[in-house]
Amino acid sequence: MAREKREREAAALAAPPPLPPEADWRLAGERMQYSDYSHNVHYASWQVGTTSILIYILLLWLCGPISAIFVWFTGWSLTSKIITTFISLIGLIIVLFLVFAVHVVPTTSG
Repeated sequence: MAREKREREAAALAAPPPLPPEADWRLAGERMQYSDYSHNVHYASWQVGTTSILIYILLLWLCGPISAIFVWFTGWSLTSKIITTFISLIGLIIVLFLVFAVHVVPTTSG
């Protein structure tokens, strides 16, 4: 019984057999195929992140149409560009509608 115990301890201390190279996760990076990102556009710091949001809000506060133009030079997603363009131009659309409505209102002369 003591001999079996020593054999089990020796078997537990023995190193396991090495894995075949295709199953060894430590070598995964050596065979990995990397994507080519050279076609991706690299944006400046003012075109992405918090800086671009702050610039957009400032331009929106100062002049909506300019903020709509600025949005299309950022690195934002297409959905974000469309939504913020609408937000930027809604004020101008409302003002033009009101100006047009004032000029079209029929007046009665006595």
